[in-house]
Amino acid sequence: MKDYLIEKLYECSKKPYQKYFKKNQPWNIEKGLLMDYPEESLGFSLGSFLYKNHFDIQEKLEDHDIIHVLTNTGISVYEEIGMQYYLLGNGKKSLYLFMVILT
Repeated sequence: MKDYLIEKLYECSKKPYQKYFKKNQPWNIEKGLLMDYPEESLGFSLGSFLYKNHFDIQEKLEDHDIIHVLTNTGISVYEEIGMQYYLLGNGKKSLYLFMVILT
């Protein structure tokens, strides 16, 4: 039930979060171009992660997928919760972090 709740909260809040809370500029790169980077690069690893999980780049939320790549964290709700606690321990706070902790 908790997993379902977290997924639904994310789906409902993603667009307003991108629009009103994320002040950074979108990266303006296409997923396919990431695969042109050298295989040992972070860009290539991000592209591989996106293709493997059938994801597209989400405007202004690109850094979240980079964290998945750098920490080798999967995409299940259980793994996402673990990653949010990892981020909390490293001083990064976000709406989703608090949403995960509260649920």
